[in-house]
Amino acid sequence: MTSAKKRMLYISNNAVPLPSQITDGGQLRLYSLASAIAKEPNHIIISAVIRTRFVAMNFALNFAMNFPLLRFMIMGLDVLLRRPDVVFLSYPNFPFFLRERSQRFGPFSRSFLFLLGICKHFRRFRMIVDADDLISAEITAYTRATERRGSVNGKHVFAFERSLFSLADVIWVISANEAEWIRRTSQVDGKFLVVPNGNLRSDLVPEPLTKDKIRFVYAGALYRDRREIVHLLKVFNSLDAPDIELYLMGAGGEWIPRDLLGPNVRYLGRLTHREAEGYVRACDVGLILYTSEERFFEIMPFPVKLALYITNELPVVSLDSPSIAKFVHEKGIGLTTTPELLSEEILRIAHNDTLRRNFKANCRKIRNEYYFDTIFNKAICISLKKLFRDP
Repeated sequence: MTSAKKRMLYISNNAVPLPSQITDGGQLRLYSLASAIAKEPNHIIISAVIRTRFVAMNFALNFAMNFPLLRFMIMGLDVLLRRPDVVFLSYPNFPFFLRERSQRFGPFSRSFLFLLGICKHFRRFRMIVDADDLISAEITAYTRATERRGSVNGKHVFAFERSLFSLADVIWVISANEAEWIRRTSQVDGKFLVVPNGNLRSDLVPEPLTKDKIRFVYAGALYRDRREIVHLLKVFNSLDAPDIELYLMGAGGEWIPRDLLGPNVRYLGRLTHREAEGYVRACDVGLILYTSEERFFEIMPFPVKLALYITNELPVVSLDSPSIAKFVHEKGIGLTTTPELLSEEILRIAHNDTLRRNFKANCRKIRNEYYFDTIFNKAICISLKKLFRDP
């Protein structure tokens, strides 16, 4: 059997969003992976709104939505009946207990992995896990609850990840740093494939913004990195440069003091990805605010916003997170700086058209590598060749 004929089953506990519903990088990756698998000739997708070809199982799943253990047992039975050759599991979109206030569902999620392991043994299918943003890294790096996805039990998280990754045949990671984290925390090795973040292809028309300004943009979650966001706003308020504007967009910005939103700051709040990209495409420079003290983005050093800027040909000004700074320098797509020197670098790139054009040209050279269709099509091909070596 050739790899093109393999029967693929994709599981995510979250519903796969429509493009118009995507509001963050996790949803963007989820949608893009499901879309890539959907283009394969023999695929099935199971998400939170689960539909199967077994009528009785549809009824059972609808009944079991509020009964986690029963739901996971039915999902396990569904996998068994479908007879897949490859199961893709999207993490952290799968273990919903990690996003709940209560932790009583933790053992139930692990019980599904036990059932999945039994199915894997008897059906002899292979399993690919897209690790994405590791929740173990998140709860380790972010000590303040306001910067995490919710109150989660670290014991359950690490135990779940160890069970999950030991079951996988291939683990997709965003970077080599993430592979090293999994190797240390879950004691697995030799299963990794680097699959970075990306962006959707789009023929979106830019927002009609004023032409007489140099526009900087920060697109991302605003509930994290509050110190850096406050510093950024203070920098823009202190600039004696009426030709420079900042566009600030993302979820969780309700805490931002309104006195920091000066005349050259446009606060747009939470937008869909499509809406945000319309503004990004109309801007001139993209900002990344992760510093050398940012532990999470040393483990996951390729945020979706970086791919968003590259694919829209925006030069980057990044703070000094080591791995991101190294990437920006090696690719020649922007400047890196410390928080103390941020205002100087903003003025430098804003008032140097030649510098911006050079960075923009370098973004154009590499942008095709950072579209999700390119990334996932390549990853699926490599993974299937690893798992099923044709004679």
